[in-house]
Amino acid sequence: MLTAIVVNKRTGRPSNQFQVLAETEPFLRGTVPNWTWEKEKAAVFSYYGR
Repeated sequence: MLTAIVVNKRTGRPSNQFQVLAETEPFLRGTVPNWTWEKEKAAVFSYYGR
């Protein structure tokens, strides 16, 4: 899982750079079928008990 998801306060979405990061080593999330930042956020919150 990515260790941090920073969302833009105005849009409520991560920046375009987050998608770029998600598609690079060691993460490679953006290339996983059906991956979304929302699913990643849910996994992070679940892992850390939010």
